[in-house]
Amino acid sequence: MLAAFRYSWIILFIVCANLAHAGYFVSTADESKLKNAKTLQIKSSHRYKHIGWTYIEIAPQQTNAKARALARGAGIDLVPDSVVTLTQIPSDPLVPNQTHLDPGFSSGDIHAFQAWDILTTATVAVAIIDSGIETTHEDLTANIWRNETEINGIADFDDDNNGYIDDFYGWNTFDNNNDVMDTLGHGTRVAGILGARGQNGIGIAGICWDVKMMPVRAFQNTTTTLSVIVDAFDYILSSNNNVRVINCSFGDDTFSQPMYDAIAEAGRKGILVVAAAGNSARNIDLLPFYPASYNLPNVIAVGAVTMDGNLWSGSNYGNTVGVVAPGTSMFSTTIANTYNSGNGTSYATPIVAGAAALIMTQWPYMPAEQVKTQINQTSRITNPLLSEQLGGGLLDMYAMLTRTISAAHDWQLYE
Repeated sequence: MLAAFRYSWIILFIVCANLAHAGYFVSTADESKLKNAKTLQIKSSHRYKHIGWTYIEIAPQQTNAKARALARGAGIDLVPDSVVTLTQIPSDPLVPNQTHLDPGFSSGDIHAFQAWDILTTATVAVAIIDSGIETTHEDLTANIWRNETEINGIADFDDDNNGYIDDFYGWNTFDNNNDVMDTLGHGTRVAGILGARGQNGIGIAGICWDVKMMPVRAFQNTTTTLSVIVDAFDYILSSNNNVRVINCSFGDDTFSQPMYDAIAEAGRKGILVVAAAGNSARNIDLLPFYPASYNLPNVIAVGAVTMDGNLWSGSNYGNTVGVVAPGTSMFSTTIANTYNSGNGTSYATPIVAGAAALIMTQWPYMPAEQVKTQINQTSRITNPLLSEQLGGGLLDMYAMLTRTISAAHDWQLYE
């Protein structure tokens, strides 16, 4: 409800700002001096009832510089009017449905709107290992990663010499071909939360309004094999594609040395792996869930909270979980050019992946492990999370873009 309220005022405020004239505030103490500034041409004035100021507008034929000079000569302090802007909120019509962006509870607020005043575009690419992405979706197509060398190259030929023929928009490691279109819907929903095109007047807005998302289709159904996942990492590592973040909204209970090694290699290439903590309501310190539980400096595990900031009943937890983000009633894009909602740590994960991409844009040379630290140390231990066993608090997008890293955790209570 709060998101809808804030959104509804955007057009009204912009209209008011555009109607602003060359005006000034004059204190009531100086108001009596106006008559001494005889050549100061005042078009209109308005005295406020409850504060000691009067607002005056200068006649159009008198320049602002001349008016200010005349006022100074009469001992009048003119305070200029100015344009005030609302916190950056995208124009996309379905944003009010994205309650995770402005839940109406301070204890569940990730401060996305405030962060967007600083940055909305990510200059790094994000790979999404999932069920693919509907690359033709109206609100995603502009933000899909494109392999221009292959698109502009020779058909059925490996133009960029990365070992994959015609990988125009990513790769399908399940079928070993270039068909990355999503038929399940999971990956498309993940992609919308992370990077639906913002400020385009269509649909919703992702955490990154402008970003390049690389679909790596490793799932045809809700399960796949380890070899397909390892192939997905191998594809991402195969060429210079500007990928700095990998979103992993999946997991398994079994430790895998090949996957561990693949993620470690990603770390050596400066890539952060953002992994879902899982939906089994268990402590993954005791019963691990991979890849979230891999003890690697470039892996951050993400748990899910409800809109009021309470740990979601299905979310895994433990000190392994480095941050939590909204994961219930997550309104996003889905297949057939539509939109709907879903629950789970799968949908909290792309919030953090998008946030990581913004950090890497803000600080291009920040190592992946330091990005992980920045997210963790600027997270907020809110009152609903005080009694939970977690290794981090609620994601705070504004804090992560504005605060420097301290040697110790800089957590704070937040009502």
